[in-house]
Amino acid sequence: MPRCKKPCARCGVINGRYGVAKWPEGFVCGRCYYRAMQCRGACPACGVERLLPGLDTDRVPICRDCAGIPRDFHCTRCGEEADRGRRGPCHRCCLQDDLATLLDDGTGQIAPPLRPLVDALVTQDRPVSARLWTRFPHVKTLLRGLADGSLPLDHETFDNFTPRQAAEHTRELLVTTGILAERNRAEVEFLRWLEWKTPQIANPEDQQLIHRFATWHHLRRLRELDARGAVAPTTVARARADVRAGADFLAWLRERGRTPMTCAQGHVDEWLATGTGTRRSAATFVHWAVRTRVMAPVDFPWIRSAKLDSIGQTKRLHFLRRIAEDSSIRLETRVLGLLVLLFAQPVTRISRMSIDDIEITDEEVIVHLTGGEPVPVPHPFDQLFRDYLPQRRHTTTARNNRTRWLFPGAVPGQPMASATLHKGLWDSGIPIRRGRNSALRDLVMEMPPALVAKALGYSPLATELHAAQAGHPWAGYSTIRRHSGKQLHIF
Repeated sequence: MPRCKKPCARCGVINGRYGVAKWPEGFVCGRCYYRAMQCRGACPACGVERLLPGLDTDRVPICRDCAGIPRDFHCTRCGEEADRGRRGPCHRCCLQDDLATLLDDGTGQIAPPLRPLVDALVTQDRPVSARLWTRFPHVKTLLRGLADGSLPLDHETFDNFTPRQAAEHTRELLVTTGILAERNRAEVEFLRWLEWKTPQIANPEDQQLIHRFATWHHLRRLRELDARGAVAPTTVARARADVRAGADFLAWLRERGRTPMTCAQGHVDEWLATGTGTRRSAATFVHWAVRTRVMAPVDFPWIRSAKLDSIGQTKRLHFLRRIAEDSSIRLETRVLGLLVLLFAQPVTRISRMSIDDIEITDEEVIVHLTGGEPVPVPHPFDQLFRDYLPQRRHTTTARNNRTRWLFPGAVPGQPMASATLHKGLWDSGIPIRRGRNSALRDLVMEMPPALVAKALGYSPLATELHAAQAGHPWAGYSTIRRHSGKQLHIF
């Protein structure tokens, strides 16, 4: 259809989009039309379970017959009432035709190894998303090569394919559907970066030393974390920071005519005193070098966070009230803010939570915190979890239709990045670090820090620091009750 220059009858915006429709209520823009075609359920007017593209006088979705929409949305092939992809068939049937052509192995049939991918794409809730994805030229080239055998179906093919974004998305989709074996993504990402970083180190001896440090310390640690399923979103970034800081420290020593074995304590003190706080990241490298006897014994202080400032109990309760009552905030952000302000959980830890950590019964909602114990969610906050789980983002396509992550990400099979979660809280004005510190401080003032650490998955040292900052060290608390097999009702 031509571009519409009239305001949309639903949103009132003149956006000039293609694909507008003229319904009894007036012109409907492409965005509102797409949303209407995703609405299904029992029509409140006739009670029939079907597509609900229309609106009644109270703007409640109703079926096309009750709304007086003349267009018939039934697919001419499968008979399902849905948005049509071409003249007659729906998007799902069109997707089947597109994939049959794209993934033909030369015999007129879909390549057998790629059959699970076809099944996942065709059965996803929004097939139009898969149709748009398969239309990208690079995706077409990659999928055709995998189908006809010109590209081997292994990880090396995706490592060498450009552009990398198309290759990585397709790779993760094949891993999610079981076509490709899963591998340690953090290890591959770190090795790829190390291959780029090592030649940038000027001194050959420093290159060798940094490569040994990255291999025997960080790479081994990444493999151990992956075996336990405990790789955090920031693990690779921290490993990179340690390697960069170690390389910068060695280059700084070379400028002063020193080597690792001739480094003295005064050099370490000068390095820390004359630079920014990022120089403290060299602590991991220095401690490893001293332990492996490739550097003279020196004392390099570890990074200790002294940012224990909080927002106070009054403001914390104000933000919790907003989370419970303000429906203008995205439900996903409200659940995230609740885990921060009520359970004092870091966003990096929250991003790794799964729906298996949320236990919902008719009586209560229980959260199983990472490293902690099951904790019940008080009313009215429990309703947020009941409403959120059925409508998690990124679960309507094949990339994440079976995901168990509490906050699924756009990358197939991966959780939402912690930076994305942070942005959602910042945009809503909900404090993160200070709010989490306030929750911890209020808890250690009401109960022994050891019990708070056990319930929330913190180390006893961290909760003791908050207790000392609040002036309640619980020095007289001599014994801790054992709560074996019981839930800790601390809220």
